[in-house]
Amino acid sequence: PDLNSQRSAIVKRRSAVQWADRIGKPVLIIHGAKDSEVSVTQSLDMARQLSALGKPFQLLVVEGEGHTIAGRAVDRDAWAMDWFARH
Repeated sequence: PDLNSQRSAIVKRRSAVQWADRIGKPVLIIHGAKDSEVSVTQSLDMARQLSALGKPFQLLVVEGEGHTIAGRAVDRDAWAMDWFARH
C-alpha cells in the first residue's frame, strides 16, 4: 500500500538478489535486452550475485526483445523446456 512513497525500499526488499544465497536450485534467467518494464541490469545483478555465490545458473539476454520475449516465443519456450529437462 505504500508503494508510491516507499518504492525504492519495497523493490529492494522484494528483489531476489537480496536472498540469492537461499536459492538451492539451478536458475535460468531469460531477459529481453529491450525490456522497458524491468531493466536488464536486474538480471545482470542477479547473475553476478549467483556467480559470486557459486550457484548454478544460466543467463540469456535476448537482443531486440522486450519483457515477454514475444518475438522469439518458440525459442524462449524451448530454452525453458531444455533447462527443466537438464535440471
